[in-house]
Amino acid sequence: MAENFDDLVSGLEALSSPGAEGSASNKRAFTPAAWRPKVVYDRTGGTMITPDYNPTDAPGIREFFEDRNMDPDDWMVTNVSMGQWDTPSGEQRESKKISFIPRNPNAYTDTILSEDLDRLIASTAKWKPRAGMQKYKGGHAAYAHVSSDTQIGKKAGRAGTEQTVGRILELTESSIHHYRALQKYGLRFGSVVLPDPGDAIEGSVSQNGRL
Repeated sequence: MAENFDDLVSGLEALSSPGAEGSASNKRAFTPAAWRPKVVYDRTGGTMITPDYNPTDAPGIREFFEDRNMDPDDWMVTNVSMGQWDTPSGEQRESKKISFIPRNPNAYTDTILSEDLDRLIASTAKWKPRAGMQKYKGGHAAYAHVSSDTQIGKKAGRAGTEQTVGRILELTESSIHHYRALQKYGLRFGSVVLPDPGDAIEGSVSQNGRL
């Protein structure tokens, strides 16, 4: 009986021992979901969550980029946050979240020649809303032109600054047509409200934000 019991205990111990392959699997399972390795980036920058490591043997920042086949000299680190946790076996693990941007921003940001800028300013000064407007019906109300989320600093393709100015002018034109249409229907406004709710610059927030 004792011999059978000892065999049973040995069998249970063998089952509870994960072995080399099981240890790696368990280590992954015990890594918090928010700290599992990944990299998300484009030409404007991104973030990297590093593979976890023992805090006493922490790799250098350059190593993390090199392990991802990314040239560390191409990127500038803007922020590093850290996560730590203990595995069920008591081992302490650590991981980093690295934020980075291009070291040479001129290679990625919107550029505009001085003559293009002069042309853009001149055409903007001459701008007038196009003739013709859509008719609107409605009751008496105060008129407000709300300009927010203008996405200044955002570019699509090669348009950049010129596209941003064009978009703002187009929205202003639409607002003017709306205003005149309401006047044509007999509405008289005692005042026009021009609030500025903010959120003008892409990638920037009002509290501790950065562009």
